[in-house]
Amino acid sequence: MTFDLLKKAVTEEPVLKLPDYTKPFQVQTDALDFAIGGVLLQDDHPVAYESRKLNDTERRYPIHNKEMTTIIHCLRVWRHYLLGSRFVIQTDNVATSYFQNHKKLSPKQARWQDFLAEFDYVMNYKPGKTNVIADALSRKAELATLTRVTCDFADRIKEGLNHDPLMKNLMEMAREGKTRKFWVEDGLLFTVGNRMYVPRWNSLRREILKECHDSKWIGHPGTHRTKAIIERSYYWPNMRSDIDAYVRTCLICQQDKVEQAKPAGLLEPLPISERPWESISMDFISALPTSEGCESIMVIVDRFSKYGMFIPAPRDCTAEEVGRLFFKHVVKYWGLPRSIISDRDPRFTGNCEDHVKCYRIRRSGNHNSTFTPVYISGSKTMGDPPSPLLSVNPETFIRHWSSIEFIEL
Repeated sequence: MTFDLLKKAVTEEPVLKLPDYTKPFQVQTDALDFAIGGVLLQDDHPVAYESRKLNDTERRYPIHNKEMTTIIHCLRVWRHYLLGSRFVIQTDNVATSYFQNHKKLSPKQARWQDFLAEFDYVMNYKPGKTNVIADALSRKAELATLTRVTCDFADRIKEGLNHDPLMKNLMEMAREGKTRKFWVEDGLLFTVGNRMYVPRWNSLRREILKECHDSKWIGHPGTHRTKAIIERSYYWPNMRSDIDAYVRTCLICQQDKVEQAKPAGLLEPLPISERPWESISMDFISALPTSEGCESIMVIVDRFSKYGMFIPAPRDCTAEEVGRLFFKHVVKYWGLPRSIISDRDPRFTGNCEDHVKCYRIRRSGNHNSTFTPVYISGSKTMGDPPSPLLSVNPETFIRHWSSIEFIEL
């Protein structure tokens, strides 16, 4: 007898069946004060069930927003079934059935409409008496908690509103529709990812850092994990910098955690130059007293002979000016070196390359500058320049006249 009852239960409803994509789907939903539920049907036979509890924020929604929350949740779960197929959404709330025709929408409702635009659907009203399956799912007894934890954190955030000018300005902009990155719900400010804005007031931010890092349920995670935990639910400006500083100064982490980074290796000396002015180093001494309009010194040292040149330079010395000084004081007398050792100063990595492009200077992979020397020789005098060079490009020749050193052979 028991086996026959079991066989009958397995072969009849509400056993789920596989979807047939040649037939239309039906989505029936329902929402209560503490839970939501829905069922996916084909030919009035269930294909899938879905239900979950509402969080504290969702429980404060008006009924039509709860019904829309149910629809959006079910469509996200069954997206792989419904995308590309035409289906019918059946809800037992009359106002929700006219959601497509609403003119004035809150930021959350506007995001819901953007999501619904992906689907080909029709939304109909179905009385609650006939919507029994979804109604039963939303009334599951185990979803109703016997005890409930109370928290005054949201109230403290509202209290801190008047103490954070930035939060007040953002809430005013959100209410006036001047920004889509922030919106207001129940007197709280939210941003992308449904994250709550935490004002700079009292110790709210530090309490969040402590709870998400020091709690025994968390176990003192590293910087990246702590960021991931906090960024799920909260937001405030410069939050990542605050998290870095908190984790870096945590006493327990400093005492108990083992350093995972590899020890620093030995310094690698630069190759020794074989002749003078083959390799040079360049740097700046800045923030000096003003003298004849110059407030910094461009230091150039030959790495072979240690001969140094100290060139006055303006305070805001551009990359182009660096190139000009380099050719005027170094290249003109010593020629182009094979390599230049410098730091990542923008004056060395900027448009200085463009200024010396005509000399076939190129950048090397180790952040130095590698040069291909160019020599001009002849038996002409300064008053009688080489006519072939002058006739080919007179403007370029005149611009670099000071860089030429004529050698008698």
